[in-house]
Amino acid sequence: MAEIQPFKHTYEFKRGTRLYREGQEPTGVYFVRTGLVKLEKRGTHGRTMILKMAGPGQSLGHHCIEPGDLHSSTAVTIEDSRFCFIEIDAFRKAVHRSDSFRGELRRLILADAREMETKLALMTYRAVREKVADTLLYIAKRYGYTPDGHGIKINVDRQEMADMAGTTKEQVSKTLAELMNKGLIRCRAKHFKYIDREGLSALVEGQPSRKRETAQSLDMLN
Repeated sequence: MAEIQPFKHTYEFKRGTRLYREGQEPTGVYFVRTGLVKLEKRGTHGRTMILKMAGPGQSLGHHCIEPGDLHSSTAVTIEDSRFCFIEIDAFRKAVHRSDSFRGELRRLILADAREMETKLALMTYRAVREKVADTLLYIAKRYGYTPDGHGIKINVDRQEMADMAGTTKEQVSKTLAELMNKGLIRCRAKHFKYIDREGLSALVEGQPSRKRETAQSLDMLN
């Protein structure tokens, strides 16, 4: 869309930079090129809850498509990040001029809403160990973990993991130690050398993993 070009900017921000605050009027939409951003919201008793992490190819602030819309969360960079920024008036005009763009945006907003519903259900009804396991799976996916690599070094600290899982920093540390003892992860500080995604998925769903079933069967034969 050529008419947007004069209103596009490229910005780079260091880790810990707040892009916008919950309840603030939007100034534009951010498209992540490199880096990682957390979207957080203040819950009951002033507790922070991290709703999601946005990485390359994802956008921030796109929900505010109508005049009067306010940001529903706060966006803070987790890593040094680079963005394409489109001023809000130009973005809204582009949305209303294109039926296909508007339809795609509404599908994206609906998908975000469903993701939030799933996350809130997880945080409400599942045990701490299951919530931490699910958070690890989310982080592994976001950082592109592969079992044949050298692991992943994350820029998410234990408090941020707790805010993602809906628990406390102490519970996260305790659960990580338990998962290490079970052989489901190997980590040191922010370096996760090994993540058993199958085992963690089975834990989240309350089912024994195939690896564990095989080990138990072998034990019975010995």
